[in-house]
Amino acid sequence: MSTYANRASAEGLPDALKQYLSTDQFDDTLRLLRQGQPITRVTDRHVVKVRTGAHPYYLNTLDNERRFYALGLSLPVGLPVVVFEDFTAARGVLVLEKVSAKPLARKREGHGLVESSQAAVLELIARLQLTATPAGWACTHDRNDRVVQYRKAIASSGHPLAADVLPVLDAANGRLRGRGRSPALSHGDLNPMNILRAGDSFWFVDWEYAAVRPASYDPTAFTLFANDPREGVSRLTALGSRWDIAELVEDAFVLAARQVKNWLTEGPGGALARRRAAVWAEALSLLVRPGRLDLG
Repeated sequence: MSTYANRASAEGLPDALKQYLSTDQFDDTLRLLRQGQPITRVTDRHVVKVRTGAHPYYLNTLDNERRFYALGLSLPVGLPVVVFEDFTAARGVLVLEKVSAKPLARKREGHGLVESSQAAVLELIARLQLTATPAGWACTHDRNDRVVQYRKAIASSGHPLAADVLPVLDAANGRLRGRGRSPALSHGDLNPMNILRAGDSFWFVDWEYAAVRPASYDPTAFTLFANDPREGVSRLTALGSRWDIAELVEDAFVLAARQVKNWLTEGPGGALARRRAAVWAEALSLLVRPGRLDLG
């Protein structure tokens, strides 16, 4: 057995992984795995994802992505092609063909994407939601439960911004529409980094959070992340011809609370995190103004 294969076996990685990574890339992957980090490595031809039981949440979401691709659904957007997968109880490896297209995030102008790009993606989301939900998949996304989870994390952060955010979350406690009225197949993380475009063709990538959610969830997430979220809030009304406006606003409320939580409790912190948390907190406050989410 080669030294390369010996190293792979020692870390519980499949020997076949050497087909997709150079020796240096493989060694660096091992180094990061020993530190317990989830790995996503982009090469000239492939996207290699490796997750371990050091972070069960990320291992489970990668397995969820694998199971989603295995459904073989016919969708109105392109999907990455799986070229290799190997999962055990302790770790998962998923190798995808690299898509030759650029993320929409690189096409921002000012604070948001151009109108034509936003309109095209929203049309694709609407068409995607015509897909029958996979057998055995049910909506477990409950807005009220999410708010309770995010409130707890924000409160434990001890950040001064929490004093402004917590009363707003408390006012919404138990008053949202739970799982909504129109469940649909959902990508779950439709930000412009996960949407690739080449000409008139689009691919949705990173389906780790694929699930059944309220139909309003994906268009709301895309609209908030495609713009400055405060601008995104003002754009929700325009989506009301296709999706329930009350549910769009509720999903925006939950997503804004999640982003405040993420910026205050995850990542490197610092001045950037404080600024981004404040922006999302402002979006949250905009959502409870008259004519949007009525918590009075």
